[in-house]
Amino acid sequence: MRIRRNDSPSGFLYFTAEVLVFSLRRLTIRKNPDFS
Repeated sequence: MRIRRNDSPSGFLYFTAEVLVFSLRRLTIRKNPDFS
């Protein structure tokens, strides 16, 4: 995954959204273990 921070703010926003979705998914899996 390549991230150019000083390229454009949209790239940073996309990266932030990726991290948010990832952490949210981890939290959901942690709450219900059978949610594979």
